[in-house]
Amino acid sequence: MFEGSDPYEYAFKKINEDEQLVSYFGAPIVKDGMVQGSLNYTNGNGKADMKIPISGPNGSGMLYIDATSKGNNWTYHEIRVEMKDNEVIDLLEDGKSEQF
Repeated sequence: MFEGSDPYEYAFKKINEDEQLVSYFGAPIVKDGMVQGSLNYTNGNGKADMKIPISGPNGSGMLYIDATSKGNNWTYHEIRVEMKDNEVIDLLEDGKSEQF
């Protein structure tokens, strides 16, 4: 259910386009374990709260996604990656929400 959802697909597109993450993990960056969290739709509104283990040829980390939707329009409140060395990369510009 998580894989193939808009928040999942959007976040993986962003992390695989981020030069710093690709440099750290290598390419491609893929899911590397079970997705934890929730993905719910109620009366046309959605809520995604996911924690996804990720890896590439050079390392592994954790992807966090927090998003809400009204209809098919998603607003991302958090897309960040924590690396094994405790470095954190926030993929939303200046920590602001992003709509897609």
